[in-house]
This record gives sequence, structure tokens and C-alpha cells, in this order.
Amino acid sequence: MFNGVPLVLILIPDKDTIGNLETLCMPCLCQEWPNAERCVDEYLNCTGATSWSKQKELPKAKARSIIAGHFQDDPNKGLGYLFNKINHLVGHACFNQLADTLHRFDEIIATAKQPSGTSSRNRVF
Repeated sequence: MFNGVPLVLILIPDKDTIGNLETLCMPCLCQEWPNAERCVDEYLNCTGATSWSKQKELPKAKARSIIAGHFQDDPNKGLGYLFNKINHLVGHACFNQLADTLHRFDEIIATAKQPSGTSSRNRVF
């Protein structure tokens, strides 16, 4: 609770996967451009990015590289542009768990509301 309001944290990609939004999106990017993952992995290895101290940033570099390689008019476009341009990507199965969590959001909030003196800390949905 924060100032009497339930505090909800939605983990992206999910509670079982280490990563970020780009990690969540990687399966649909690799399905859209099947050869890209191998090429980008090789590129990131050659540039030394795979040795970064902040490994959590690697999926961002990987996604950015895949996107840049497929948008000649403006390789600086990000995930938002990609999902607006290629609408079918949002229906990929990699988003199912997040979609289910958002669909059940009201239920999750209701479950998180508990009488004072009890704790919903460390509860994972």
C-alpha cells in the first residue's frame, strides 16, 4: 500500500524471465525476421557488446539492431514505431502472459487490498 492505495507492480517480461521489454519482444522480432537473430548476435559479439558489464542492456541493443536493419528510411525507429507499422506483431504469443495479467488487473487489485495489519508484500501474480 502507498498512501492507502494498493501498489501493483507488473513485471515485464514476467516473474520467471530476466530481462526487459525488449526481451519480451524478441520472439516476435525473430519470427518476423528469422535470419536476424544469428546476424545480430554475431554483430554484438564482434563489437564486444556481449562483454558489457550491464548484460541487462544487451536485449535493448539486440532489438535496436534488428529494427535498424529493417527500416532503411529511418534506422533510429524504436519498438513503438515497429508495432504501429507492423500491426500483427502485437498478436504474437510472447505477449500472452502480459495480456492475461492486464486482463485480470481488476482481480489482482482486489486481491491486493487487504485489511490493515496484513501484508500483501512479496505476492506474485
